[in-house]
Amino acid sequence: MTQRLARLLGLRPEEFGRASALFALSFVLGLSLVSLELASSTGLLVTLEGAQLAWSHVAVAAALPLAGLALAWLRPRVSVASYVTLPLAAFSLVVFAAGWSAGDGTPGALTVLGLWAGAKALSATAIVGFWTLAARTFDVEQSRRVYGLIGAGELIAGVLGGVGAGALQAALPRTDLIALTVAGVLGGVLLTLPLARNLVPEAPAAPADAGASALVRAHQRRCIAYFGASNFTYDILEFLVLVSIQRAYPGQPEAMAGLLGGLFAARLTLSALIRVFVTGHVLGRRGLGPALAGPPATVSGLALAAVALHPMAVSLLVATVALQMAEGIVRNGFGKPAFMAAQRPLPTPTRDQTLLLIETAVEPATTGLAGLALLLLPVQALAGTALLLLPVPGAAVWLFFARNLNRSYRALAPSAAAIPTTPTPTPT
Repeated sequence: MTQRLARLLGLRPEEFGRASALFALSFVLGLSLVSLELASSTGLLVTLEGAQLAWSHVAVAAALPLAGLALAWLRPRVSVASYVTLPLAAFSLVVFAAGWSAGDGTPGALTVLGLWAGAKALSATAIVGFWTLAARTFDVEQSRRVYGLIGAGELIAGVLGGVGAGALQAALPRTDLIALTVAGVLGGVLLTLPLARNLVPEAPAAPADAGASALVRAHQRRCIAYFGASNFTYDILEFLVLVSIQRAYPGQPEAMAGLLGGLFAARLTLSALIRVFVTGHVLGRRGLGPALAGPPATVSGLALAAVALHPMAVSLLVATVALQMAEGIVRNGFGKPAFMAAQRPLPTPTRDQTLLLIETAVEPATTGLAGLALLLLPVQALAGTALLLLPVPGAAVWLFFARNLNRSYRALAPSAAAIPTTPTPTPT
């Protein structure tokens, strides 16, 4: 039975136990973090109005570098097990303290911005820890086949969190909801410990010649550039959807939460099915190029189509929701696993540095840039058809970087895949 399931999922029998353990970790962390994000995003919609929502991007841009500095200081001083568990536990307690101090009354603007930024910092810490474990568990060839599957746990968790968003928002006070999500993250920490302790230490990389070093540096830059364009475009899309929902349901937090949750659930259900049953087969056989280019091509094409059809066939809310749904399905189903696999050929120190830079420096920088750009836009750009054109420039740059990243991956991956790897034992 296990062997048949492994074949269906594109796994080899010896990979099944490790992939299952990481899938479970992804699910537990994902369920907790998506619940926290839904609670904090609903608080933003209730407290802030219109263009004020752009300050949420600025708050994230201020908070994540602090988390990055803490992780960068900690990394050379502790073991991998401590690196992926201690920060996660510490940031969970910080978020809990912030939510508890705010109480259950009507929160102020600074409170909801602080909770939103704290939730994003906790999410970034979880991402760094999870993919640090994954990169030390599977080699370059395995990463193309397995990364989509092990990361699908967070998508399935997102479905469950999205379905229950409205009910949880109505049934639980904010402090209880935050306490519940933090308890889930701490449960993820307990799952992480046996995984991290069973890792086999990677052998130090052999000295590289000048050409190989230049290729590694170029590939690192392209990973960072690709993510930067991706995150900028994603933040613009997120703003579009939040503004559209706010205009459609003014002063109705339960309706907002329910719609946000429903969109999460629908988008992530399809993405999870793709990741579990399709992504590994496609990336293993077709390579990373189409998966890297798919999300920006989807954004550009659908945004222009929505402009052509609006207002004749679709409303602004329907257009922005459809655009974000399509982008999210393609990005979560194919783009993100391909991007994580694209980082795998980098030498371990460079890979760790790249992941940390992306999650705690590049993400807040591009999020802050998106927020600043939105704040500086004239009012006319936030109305009607003009709103639908906002993500197109970022998507065009994103598509350009997708091509460059695939080229450097194809040049770097054969030499990285030729390095023998020590099998990692299945965690017990």
